[in-house]
This record gives sequence, structure tokens and C-alpha cells, in this order.
Amino acid sequence: MCQRIYAVDEVSLTRQDAQSSNLLVQVQARAVTSGWRTPTLKRHSYKTPPEDGILTYDLQAIAPNAEDTVLPVLTRVCADTALTAVDIKNFWGPGQPLVGVRCNAQSNNKLTLLESRLGGSEMAAAPQQSYSEEYIPQFARDIRPLFRPYDIAMMMRVRDLDLGSYEAVCQHGALILSRLKDGSMPNDGPWPASDVALFEQWLLKGKAP
Repeated sequence: MCQRIYAVDEVSLTRQDAQSSNLLVQVQARAVTSGWRTPTLKRHSYKTPPEDGILTYDLQAIAPNAEDTVLPVLTRVCADTALTAVDIKNFWGPGQPLVGVRCNAQSNNKLTLLESRLGGSEMAAAPQQSYSEEYIPQFARDIRPLFRPYDIAMMMRVRDLDLGSYEAVCQHGALILSRLKDGSMPNDGPWPASDVALFEQWLLKGKAP
């Protein structure tokens, strides 16, 4: 059965070649175990154009069967799709441009914006989704989803630390951040830099619940 992949790390948008009007959407992500198959980008359908001009996909793959032997390690997953004969400025209709592409996963989403270069037809990918200094992350909305069930179980077993608990993560936030930054946590592969930065911002902004 197809399910959303655990987390998206990067969404990139490129022309297939200099003269092409085709836009290649490439996504790099992580599954929580080995054994996930046939990753695909499922495009959202729209009855009316989205107000923000963002085209959204879900990154899905076939989950391992119950009888499969899998490893509980972060596994890199990649998927891509092509938008053919794209008219960026009128993508959704006359005067309604394609603003960017978002990809959803189980625990997060990533957005890459498009910016038209004046006087030319090339497109420049904006930096990956980031948060302004004014943004106040919340534990339930932004931080708790970053910890997998595997991470929570592992830390409970080796350190008696419940990463699913707001109080526990508040108390040990500085230690968790240092482990995230040096790449020793999680033990099967580091978080993307954007997720580490989000956790650090949560600490700096007062650990909102």
C-alpha cells in the first residue's frame, strides 16, 4: 500500500535543457526503514487554482510488507516528475503564474519558489523553505513531528529520555541540539540542516508548546 514517505529533505526545480519549456521536479527524502519501493510524486488535483499559486505533490512509496525483513535506519529516497510545456506566467490560467512547488511527507513539507528573471525566460530556484527570525516554532506543530517512533524508542531505551514529551525535550534541549549539530543524533543519519535550524530556533524563541 502506498504511504507518504517520512520526511522531505529537498525539492529542486530545473529546466530539462536550455531551450526546453519542461520543468523537472526532483525530490530527495528519507524513509524510516529500508524496504520502501517505487517512490512517486502524486500531484494534487485542483477544482480552482490555489490562491498562493503553489503546485503541491505528496511523496508516496509502497511500504514494506509485514513479512519483509527491514532495517530500522533512515533510508534515502528520491523521486522526480516533469511538467511539460510549462507556461510559467500563465500556468493556472491567464495572468496566474506558477509561484512554486511544495512536496508533502508524513512529518514535514518543503517548498521551493520560482522567480522570473526580468527580460528572460529562465527560472531561478529560490532557497529552500526557511523561517524568518520572527517565526515562533511550536513543539506540537513543528518539533514533535521531527522525532520518529524509532528515535523516541531508542532514546527511552538508552537514556530514559522521552523525545515525545514536551517537558523532557525542554529540559534537555541544549544537549539534543548539540547532538543534532555534530551528527551523532539520530544514530542512523543526521537531520537536514533546515530541521536542525528549526529546532534551534524553537529553543531560542522560548520553547513554545
